[in-house]
Order: sequence, then structure tokens, then C-alpha cells
Amino acid sequence: MLWPEASNGKSEHCPICNQSLAISNVALNIIPENIEFEGDDVDLRRIARENEFADAAISPPRPAVSVSALTPAAPVLPPKDPDKALANVALGMLRLQNWPCQEEDGYRSFKMQVRFKTPTRGVVANDEFRVFAENGVLFFEQLVLELPELPGVPLLEAINEINQYSVAATFFLKADGVYMRHALIPRAKEDTVFSVKTLLQSLRQMYHDRRHALSLLRQVVETGVLEPVVVARAFAFPLTPGNVSCGTLEDLSDLARFSGYCVSKDSRQVYLSRDSIQPDRCPVRLTINDGYIRGFVTMGDCFNGKHHWTLVPPQLRDFIRGALSQTFGGNDTAEIYQRLNLMNQQPGLSRYIVSMRSIFAVAHAVPTDMWLTVEQFKILAERLLDHAAVGTARPKSGLHKLAC
Repeated sequence: MLWPEASNGKSEHCPICNQSLAISNVALNIIPENIEFEGDDVDLRRIARENEFADAAISPPRPAVSVSALTPAAPVLPPKDPDKALANVALGMLRLQNWPCQEEDGYRSFKMQVRFKTPTRGVVANDEFRVFAENGVLFFEQLVLELPELPGVPLLEAINEINQYSVAATFFLKADGVYMRHALIPRAKEDTVFSVKTLLQSLRQMYHDRRHALSLLRQVVETGVLEPVVVARAFAFPLTPGNVSCGTLEDLSDLARFSGYCVSKDSRQVYLSRDSIQPDRCPVRLTINDGYIRGFVTMGDCFNGKHHWTLVPPQLRDFIRGALSQTFGGNDTAEIYQRLNLMNQQPGLSRYIVSMRSIFAVAHAVPTDMWLTVEQFKILAERLLDHAAVGTARPKSGLHKLAC
């Protein structure tokens, strides 16, 4: 017990032992350096921390250290693959419908099994499709007819005629047979990108195109003769029944204006360009049919035996400079079909055809469960306008019309 200094040299009564004690300087001023505590163990680490806090309270503040100097830099993440994300959206929606799908390496594509049924005949086909995305567009691809090499059979010419009339599918020939591919333009994210009705109606339209094309291809293989009139009759009803009502040319013109393009129209088609120019010099022409939109760019024309090629994409430059004079001027027309078939093998919105002695880049937009949005129309228009951004200026002479 410690006593005040006023008790020095006096006797004080101890409240504990009830005895008188003589108070000395030793009892007043000397405090032992080491103090031993009895009873329960004391958390010495907690006491040490409290002492540190007490020292910090009376010591000058330390200079602040930047958090960024102590935090390691975040690792650099690779950019997201939009095509992979687009394919995964379609994969998830199809799996929600319990359709069997199997991812391929890289998770950018998958294969799916589809059964086509009719009310009267039941299951009529079990087909496999490969689904993938490229440049912001979803593609369905399928082998429709396995064929060996058939010299002398005008398969490429028949495929070119079919591509003029088919709506959803672009047909092309590879080493193992005839393929078809359908391009589906996605909607904006706030519009859910795809709907189940969109995917199902796209597959129905592909089946519709394939059914007409197979009968024509078999006829060409069996007879070795191509009859363009037969192809036109087969595709007299090019669109499978759907829920979207047929739009008008005025609707198409309004959609193009809302999308920010310069538009002119007549009774047959809409003329589209980025800048305000005369209608006959607009590179893109649009027509509206029974429920679908067709756009095309004239890439080459032939007048009076002379060749005036305009709006030529890089893929056709070498070909046009080389053997094209022999193609339209001579009797051998096989090479141009081969070159266009190679171009059609590359996934894209456009397909390349020869019609009326002209080369066209053609693209279709097939509304499924709702009409096209502005964003979807912009994708279609920009892909067509890209063909007009290369090559020389368009001649002033008239253009051949594409049969619709």
C-alpha cells in the first residue's frame, strides 16, 4: 500500500491489520521494477498491444503510406470473347428446353440434335447442327447431302441457282458433300439477345429451304441437267409459315431512316447509303417480300460484251483481274462458280451469287417472333455497305435488277 508524502516519519493506522505502522521513505517512493501477479494468468500480449496504442497516442504521427504502394497490381485479364458469350447464350436456352447439346473444344461452338415432326407423318428427320458465333452473328450449319466427286455434274451451278431463291440458308459445296448455313442476327441485351421462338423458327426455316433444295439437287445428280425454271417453281413459297405479319416497303423505309441512313425508294425497292446521293448511285438495294427482307449489292456488271466491275471486295480482286475475261467471254463458266463457292464457305451474312451476268452480294433478314429492331437492321446494312466501301466508283449506266 502506498502512502502520501505527508505521512513521512509518522505512524499511521493500517486499515487491513489494525496496527500502527511507521512510514518511511522506502515505502513511499520505491516501486519495484518487476511485478509478479498472483491468481489467474494475464494476457501479456494484450497488455503489450495496449502499451503500443498508448505510445502511439502520445507519439508524433507517422507519415501516411499509400495503399496503392502496398497493394500488388491486379493481374491483366484477357478481354471477353463476345462470340463465345453469344454461343453460350444459345446453348443455355436450348438446354433449358432439354435439347441434347454437346460443347466443342474452346466452348465457342456446340453440336445439337433436332427432331423435326409433322402432325400427319410424325418424326420425319433427326438432324445434327453445328452452332457457332462469328463477328457478332450466330450460325447454324449442317451437312445436308453427302456426295462423292461427280465430274461433269453441274452441282455448283445448281447451288448458285438455289442460293438465289433460298431465304434462310446459304448452300455451298465441300469435299464431303453439300452444306447449308443460316445466319441469325442477335438482338440487344435488353431484348434478351435471343428467344426460344427465334431459335426454333430459324431451324424450321432451314428445314423448309433444305427440303426444296434436296429435291433439286437429286434431280441434277440423276439427270445431269440444270433447269432454272424448276428451281424458281420449287421456291414459289420461300418462307415457312410464321407469326410475324408481312411488312410493307414503307415500313422498311422507315426502319432504315430510324437507323440513321439516307434512304430513297420507289414502288419496287429501297435505296440505302450512308451519305445523301442520287438513288441510282446508292450501293445497297432492299426489297421486302412475304415476311423477310432481302438486301443486295451489285459487285460486277457486263455490258455489250465488256466488263465493268465495281464494288469489288478483296477476295474477288485477283480472280477478276485474271480469268474473269475468259469466264463471261468464253464457254468455260466453271471457274467463277468455284470461286464464289469458296467465298460462300466463309461464315457471313452475305452470300455471293451470279445472276443475269452479274455478281451480287446478297443478305437476308428473316423476322421470326417479332419484327427487326434498329440494332439488327444496322448490322445487316453495315455488312452490305462494307462491300461498297472497296473498289472503284460505280458507273453511271443502269444496273441489272436482281430477281426477287
